[in-house]
Amino acid sequence: MLNKVKANHTALPPPMRHLLHRERPIGWLEGHTLGFFGFADTRDAANAAWVAYRTVSRKVARLLGTRPTPIDIEPLGIERRNGRDVIEASGRPFAQLVRPGPDSMSGPDWFGFMIEVPPLVSQRALPEIMRAASHALLKSGLAWSMVRSHSRQLASVRRHAGPMASRAADRPTAQRRPRTATEPQPASV
Repeated sequence: MLNKVKANHTALPPPMRHLLHRERPIGWLEGHTLGFFGFADTRDAANAAWVAYRTVSRKVARLLGTRPTPIDIEPLGIERRNGRDVIEASGRPFAQLVRPGPDSMSGPDWFGFMIEVPPLVSQRALPEIMRAASHALLKSGLAWSMVRSHSRQLASVRRHAGPMASRAADRPTAQRRPRTATEPQPASV
């Protein structure tokens, strides 16, 4: 007879989970706290925290069936409170700055931020909220050094890789025609 033992983990906090982008960790989820890292300085981290917070706020309101708080463009600042660096908009704290360091959640080289999600939100909804925040950050075009630097390297490689770098380079020169001013220009990478 095969006996199965099922551990009771109700007294333990949920384990930390990492969010990956192109097989690299860019964020974490631990309990009701989500965080992102990979920013070059405090300004980039604060701007990214504001974008993520707006997305998290809208998602939480939708999940709880409440009215979303109106969010406008706000002056951002960083203030030291109770031994923590708090990111605030118009004097209201909404995220915590994570500075780089050997024991830091963001690692030794990168700045990051953490946002507390209200405990009313179920654990099952948190990964969806985190994915929505990361999607907003990736689509925003904000300076995200760890993520964007890889894209810049790929663009540089494509430019200098020779004729196999793009489809346009595969066509003979005679088939290419100059674009007129009314035709859309291809997006540069």
